[in-house]
Amino acid sequence: MCILKRLQVQPSISINDLCRELGVSKSTVQRDLKKLEDDGRLARERGGATQTNFEETLSDLTEVPVLEKFEVNIEEKKRICEVAAAEIRDGDMVFLDSGTTPVHILPFLNEKKIKVVTNSYFLLSRLTLDLGDIYMLGGMYNPKYETCYGPSSIEQLKEFRIDKAFIGANGVDLEKNEVYSSEFDIGAWTMA
Repeated sequence: MCILKRLQVQPSISINDLCRELGVSKSTVQRDLKKLEDDGRLARERGGATQTNFEETLSDLTEVPVLEKFEVNIEEKKRICEVAAAEIRDGDMVFLDSGTTPVHILPFLNEKKIKVVTNSYFLLSRLTLDLGDIYMLGGMYNPKYETCYGPSSIEQLKEFRIDKAFIGANGVDLEKNEVYSSEFDIGAWTMA
């Protein structure tokens, strides 16, 4: 599959994924991405590439601010979180990602004695339960999503031994066994 066709299916992709899918070296992918960017056919981003017309062609995948989507599909989010919370045991160290779905797991953790690691100020500001220790990752702050991400967040996350992680996504392709993020920087951080 060529790079441009791949970007029609998914609005962004990492260099590592392209190397694996195309069976070529990192330098080959980087050269191809540079040429395609010079031709105006894609935008290179740190560690990958994105569609240049992403906003126009896939506007239904464009992420809205976290406060605008908190009430969207709320019953479905609660059902997902109830099932997810059943997997958490006392003593677990749990990573709760940014986004609106992980916030809905909080009421189901009421009786559990766990440690929580998060990069989400949105989640942290709604955490009223006495769960145990809570760790907030720092890094580059994005007010649109009320989250921190980036290299310093990744380094901080490496300090923890996470037992369970609940990570939000914008889409899932079960046939390709892939999870999608509409924002390259956020998606790249989550994959680290």
